[in-house]
Amino acid sequence: MIINFLVLSCTKEEINLEVFDFTIPDLEYKIMSYKDLDSTLNENDFHMDSILVRKMVPKIFVDQIQPSIKELKRDEKKRNFIRILLSHTLKFNNELLETRLRLIKTLNKDQIQQNDSLWLDSLAIVYRVNDFKYFELIKKIDVIPPSLIIVQGIIESGWATSKYAVNGNNLFGLYGSKKVKTKSGRLRPRAKKFDDIKECVEEYITNLNRHFAYRKMRKVRAEMRELGVSITGRKLAGTLMNYSTLGERYVRKIVSMINLYDLEDFDQYTFDLGPVIYIRIEE
Repeated sequence: MIINFLVLSCTKEEINLEVFDFTIPDLEYKIMSYKDLDSTLNENDFHMDSILVRKMVPKIFVDQIQPSIKELKRDEKKRNFIRILLSHTLKFNNELLETRLRLIKTLNKDQIQQNDSLWLDSLAIVYRVNDFKYFELIKKIDVIPPSLIIVQGIIESGWATSKYAVNGNNLFGLYGSKKVKTKSGRLRPRAKKFDDIKECVEEYITNLNRHFAYRKMRKVRAEMRELGVSITGRKLAGTLMNYSTLGERYVRKIVSMINLYDLEDFDQYTFDLGPVIYIRIEE
């Protein structure tokens, strides 16, 4: 199949993307509970004060939410939650930008060869794009600001203390198609369980990037790209009324909490050049 396309341009952020290899960690720690996590992160230069100054984040990834997170003091729980979500968010956003850059380069080719066409088709399946409308992928394959991800995680999981978070690494109130019967006998969607935090974050971001309920978010984000405006959680918050039955009240809560915890600062953060470290909590 040969398809001709108009020329697309890349933003400075996309052109300057640094690609890291996360497949094999340089270091791996195994700790017994969340009581050991704060000191382990600090020993590996993942101090909150440090990253706030440098605006750079170590490539350190925690694998699971475990019951011991409930035993932490309030401030320690918040520190750990933000650091956990921030690193996983930056990782998947990096992967999205890498895919997006390749997508733009592919669509700029004079002719699309078979291997490119197969790759585009695989993306179209994931992001629910029909009839070879590959240009729609440009709007769907893009970053979600860390501030928005962190604040929704706070709201939906109560700083990772909800039963869905503790029992299934579900930080965003994500539900599947299966139904479960409540005590009153009514049916409701069953909350999803995830193997790890990484899987949950990736599904949450992919859901925002492809579900019809968030078309307005993608439209606003694309307009911001065209204008060269920074994509921030506060600017996109107003597009997420469909995420909760609370509607506008939910949006106001998102904006209020982004302001309260200064979360929008994280939207400009990047990874530092240190080693890749995985922390496994064996509880």
